[in-house]
Amino acid sequence: MTTSLTYNPRTDPVTRSLVTIGALIVLFLGTHIPLPGLNAELLRRLLLGSSQLGRASIFTLGVTPIILAYVILELCRVAIPALARWAAEPDHAGRWARIGRGLALALAGLQAYGVAVGLESVAGFAEEGGWAFRLGVVATAIGATALLIVLADLVTRRGLGDGLLILLAAPLVARAPHNLAFLIELSRMGAISVGSLLLTLALAAVAIGLLAAASLVRNPARRSGLANAELDIWPPLLATSVLGPLGAAAVLFLAPANLPAAPIVLVVHSLALAGLIALFAALRARAGAAPPNLAAVTAAETGVCVGAALYAYGSGMSSEAAGLWIIVTVAAALSCFSRSVRLETPSRGRLAPEQRAPTLRQL
Repeated sequence: MTTSLTYNPRTDPVTRSLVTIGALIVLFLGTHIPLPGLNAELLRRLLLGSSQLGRASIFTLGVTPIILAYVILELCRVAIPALARWAAEPDHAGRWARIGRGLALALAGLQAYGVAVGLESVAGFAEEGGWAFRLGVVATAIGATALLIVLADLVTRRGLGDGLLILLAAPLVARAPHNLAFLIELSRMGAISVGSLLLTLALAAVAIGLLAAASLVRNPARRSGLANAELDIWPPLLATSVLGPLGAAAVLFLAPANLPAAPIVLVVHSLALAGLIALFAALRARAGAAPPNLAAVTAAETGVCVGAALYAYGSGMSSEAAGLWIIVTVAAALSCFSRSVRLETPSRGRLAPEQRAPTLRQL
């Protein structure tokens, strides 16, 4: 999605940091404000809190509708070269961004309606069901999504890092201590071995290091460093988004008796994931949105995503999407130092030097 960005080069790092921290505080507070029409007493008994970030709150959907809108538009952009050329024109940048935001709000309304119907089906959750409750949830979700769009844009323009990446990675980082404590408790109880726990942490560290190193690989003519880091998260994001529905369709249309053995499914899944990442990296390169370190980044992201899927199958200690979440978290961290790492696609695939915000190293 193309967006029009205006940076203030005089904004100092402290002010930018405060803007980002303020946006995260708003996100945190929103995850503790329940949706309208829910049984407050029941919610208190359920002890909804930070360990269940976003459940039954005004930010129930989080940035999911925004990401889904980005994915749909990016799939259209890489699949239709004429559309990619049209969206890359500076005169069309604002219109393309408005299309994406409108689509995100529409998707938020549709998803919120499904959430409202689901909550109604749980006895005691809704104080009074019906269309008034559903419309209240839909209106709240659309308003919350609009607020997240504004916060993401504010962080991107005035804060530290890419706003959407920061808001997407924040819940993942917030859950990390809880997940680590849970694994340590399982290890203490003997459910998993200490070696398996240490191996999981070591593999996560290796994945983070591999992605960071790949983002710093430069052409000989360009200087290396965090200020020039580039990590394109679109190929794994698009690949994961497409592979999920394809896998669900395969399970739906194949009889259980005709499903192949689990190892075969794992091999097919891994090959399909790797192939889709390579395909979307090539399509984005054709559309003019590829980083100069395309081969290194694509190889690192493929290794992390496929490795996470294989490890999840073999150990059961992580999800097969863990690779994508590691990439998102690393990209969010790198975006605080480099404006090249971003989820939104600038006009013509790259920000001009005069458009880039000064990095921490340059200030």
